[in-house]
Parts: sequence; structure tokens; C-alpha cells
Amino acid sequence: MTSRWSRRGVSRGAAVGALCVAAIVGLGYVGARKWAISARRHAEQRAGGVPSGSLQVPSGVPPKAKLPTVLRPPNAAEQAVIAPLAVGSTLDGWRVNTIQATDSGHLSILVSEIDQSKGGLELQIFLASPVGPPAPATAGRYAIYYRGGRYDPAVAKVLAALAEVVGKNDVPPPPSMTPYVSD
Repeated sequence: MTSRWSRRGVSRGAAVGALCVAAIVGLGYVGARKWAISARRHAEQRAGGVPSGSLQVPSGVPPKAKLPTVLRPPNAAEQAVIAPLAVGSTLDGWRVNTIQATDSGHLSILVSEIDQSKGGLELQIFLASPVGPPAPATAGRYAIYYRGGRYDPAVAKVLAALAEVVGKNDVPPPPSMTPYVSD
């Protein structure tokens, strides 16, 4: 009795099988990569980063700024605006986790509540402008917005604390800082 399988048929079946395995492995890699990126963002948020945009934010608050992968520390002119604030400092019950150099026209400060009850906020310092949306806090020539949570007394306190720090520093604005203008 002879077999129905020919060498050509076996070769063709092996090639098709190898292509299927390669496709499955490729899809698995892409899926795992997307999952890893999502898991890393979630871990950053839990560690005091900026929560996702799913939380409601009052109207007039600028959109969440996309921070670069490598955070650039503030230069001397930017640091002068928020001096003596530094990473690890506290602002009325909130810890400063990150200070990001002026990007997209504003200085970003990521803070989280010390007791970790609310997660984190991104505080954004722009130049004040009469044409932009009203800022929840101001300090002289600067407008302070936030991103990452509902406006409540705790948020109002951290904004007021940052406005007080910024208000004490009578320094010219960094050249890269601009007023907020809605899209």
C-alpha cells in the first residue's frame, strides 16, 4: 500500500504551517507590547503620575500635555519661576514628583497627595493672558492650570500653594513660556 502523502505535499504543508506559526508569534509580540505599554502607563499613574483623561476636568483647563519620553529638567530661568520648589518638596499636603521643563509653552509639575487618597495632578504654569480661559489660580504674570482630577478643596489648596510660591518670585518669564490659548 502506498502513502497519499508526496514529498511536495509535505513540503507545502510544512511551509504553510511555518507561516502560520510566524504570524501567531508576530501577533503575540504586538499584543504583548501594547499590553506592556499600557501596564507601564498604569503603573506610572499609580505611582503619582498624571491619571488618564477619563476623569472629568472643569472646562477651560488646557488639554493634557504629552510629556516627552526623556524628561528635561527645568533650566535656570524656569527654576527661578518656581524656586525653591524641587522634586521631593511638598505643597500643602502634596508631594512634587516631577518638574518638566517648558514644553508646549508651559512648565509642568506632577504632584501627588502625600496620603495617596486622590492620585496625582499635573500643574501647568503658563503666561497669564486675557484671551485664554480663566485660570483656577494666578500669580502675577502667570496662570496656573491643572489636569487630572475634579476641582475640589484639596485641588484648590495645592493650586493656591503653587500660586503663592510663584508669586514670591518676581522674575521674568522664560522665553519658551507662552499664554494658554484653547484649540
